[in-house]
Amino acid sequence: MVMVLNRKIIRTVLENKSRYIGAVILIFLCSTLFISLNIAGPSALEGIREFRKKHNVEEAGFVMHKPLENIPDIEKKYGLILEERKSVDYKYDKSSTLRLLEETKKLNTYSVVEGKALKGSGEILIDEKFASKHSIKVGSNIDIYGKVLKVAGFMAIPDYIYVLEAETDLIPNPQAFGVAIVSQQDISAINNGHTCYCVKFNKDNMEEFKKYLNSSNVIIKWLSAEDNPRISAVDGDVGSFSEMGKVVPVVIMVLTCLMVSIVLWRLLKVEFVQIGTLYSLGYRKSEILMHYLSYAVLLSALGGVAGILPGILLAKPLVGMQEIQYNFPNLEMNYDIRIILTGILLPFLFLIPVTVLVVMNALKLTPLELIRGGGNKTRVGFLERSLNLGKLKFDIKFKIRDMLRNIPRSAFMTLGVAFASALLLFGFVLMDSISGLVDDSYNKAYRYEYFYRFNTIFQGSPDVGEKTS
Repeated sequence: MVMVLNRKIIRTVLENKSRYIGAVILIFLCSTLFISLNIAGPSALEGIREFRKKHNVEEAGFVMHKPLENIPDIEKKYGLILEERKSVDYKYDKSSTLRLLEETKKLNTYSVVEGKALKGSGEILIDEKFASKHSIKVGSNIDIYGKVLKVAGFMAIPDYIYVLEAETDLIPNPQAFGVAIVSQQDISAINNGHTCYCVKFNKDNMEEFKKYLNSSNVIIKWLSAEDNPRISAVDGDVGSFSEMGKVVPVVIMVLTCLMVSIVLWRLLKVEFVQIGTLYSLGYRKSEILMHYLSYAVLLSALGGVAGILPGILLAKPLVGMQEIQYNFPNLEMNYDIRIILTGILLPFLFLIPVTVLVVMNALKLTPLELIRGGGNKTRVGFLERSLNLGKLKFDIKFKIRDMLRNIPRSAFMTLGVAFASALLLFGFVLMDSISGLVDDSYNKAYRYEYFYRFNTIFQGSPDVGEKTS
């Protein structure tokens, strides 16, 4: 008998196409977003962790008053990895600076994104975004302090994932600043620049090491990796994909459940007489329940399965959005089958319990009550009784009473409009906030006529000016 009853499913869906198509679209969006965000986020985070591990990112960088001596002895004494690195800021043109970094062997080693690794003197590796902005191609030549260097390729380094000129900068600007790797021989031939040190600890002895440095020298600057935005800023942005993948699909599914429950309840009210007749013909509650569950299963299957391919295809562009802002090598996508299966099953987990609750609420009525149309069809609620609508026009009274007598439908419409308005306002607020951040904070507060970097502690009185302390 259930098979005969289920013949009306397709007919009912076709009679109410707009409602069911809307539900399928919401389920499709839920499945697509869940799969894409939960593939993109973990894949990017895992790829960045692997990049840092493979290329041995520093735990801290520091600048000393006097150069360190006997680095191998210090490494052995404190059980750490320590490496010296020289850098030079070269004025590439009137409006841009290229920071030349010495090629390292132990820490912060580079990854070739395109081209070949350095073979020795006379070659240079440049970060891809700076090269793109300045039309620098692999194999071309550039002049650095009067010496012609061949561009061997493009690279990424783990301590400049977020390519900022200074740690206090807010956003990278590849048009104005970039980094490059040159050999030790080439950078040693340049007289200016400054020296810093990179360190990675194998023991929990950072404070002990800092005390040692200060005992015979002076630490001018110490910056841990977690406090360095060039290294750590990417974690929060990429991690937000996973957080969005947990929240946004659930919100969409809640709205879908509300929509389906309202549609299903209205369908049940229309079919009360038929359900009562089916009772009389010998259908059991379980058979009627399974029939109406078929609607939820059909919607979940259509939307969930349809969202698989778009979700998988969308994951790579989402990671690509981060590659526009950050400088890391091409990441491998991890298409976890568990995420894909969860994206398919998620609509079932939400819609089936809601459908059971709605149908069982209707099946509480006796067959006679169902045949009579479900008892009292128009119940005047507390809100309607408490309102004095006598002085209002008929059409206004009719609309108010219709809303009060269909509170679930009214609540759903209100939530839908509120959700859409919130998304719309969020876009405008975000655009205005970013514009204000760049214009007011970056362009006004962080733009100076002169910028000074001191490599050593200044002692004595200045030639001009007043002593302030």
